[in-house]
Amino acid sequence: MIPAQHPFIRVGHARKSFGTTGHMRCSIDWDLVQEIPTGSFLFLEMDGIKVPFQVEEIDEKSSPLIKFGGIDSPEEALLLSNHEIFVLSEHGSGKNSPESGYEQIVGFEIYDDLNKMSIGKIRAVREMPGQWMAVIGSDDEEILIPLVEDFITDIAPDAEVIYMKLPEGLVDLQE
Repeated sequence: MIPAQHPFIRVGHARKSFGTTGHMRCSIDWDLVQEIPTGSFLFLEMDGIKVPFQVEEIDEKSSPLIKFGGIDSPEEALLLSNHEIFVLSEHGSGKNSPESGYEQIVGFEIYDDLNKMSIGKIRAVREMPGQWMAVIGSDDEEILIPLVEDFITDIAPDAEVIYMKLPEGLVDLQE
């Protein structure tokens, strides 16, 4: 979960695309972060919004190569170039976090931009074949929402809200 009292800490800069598979050459201040585990999230500031990207691979050098999930070509990586890199403050200052990946968003509310309504709070995150799913609702009536970058329109960490543009009927199919 991303508690409101934990702001982001700037830990580096995504410099440039590297190679043909979407890797990024980055600058990381290793005094602020001891490690960046595979599967954890880094946030790139894009148009004033901190957008989460899952770390798929990392070569932890003074100027690391990072492969973000969903970024698979030099053209896609180029879109991330020259953006600041952030972590949540609980991950910075040399602290290792017990949480990694999507567990950071448990407790966030999902808001459907298309239907202008709250879907509910994320109570768990499950890895399913091919993607991660946010679990909303009770044990008796679960709603599974794919955590797909194409669906996420905005994230408000302070308000603990993820704004999504969900395909029409996705929530209706599960009721």
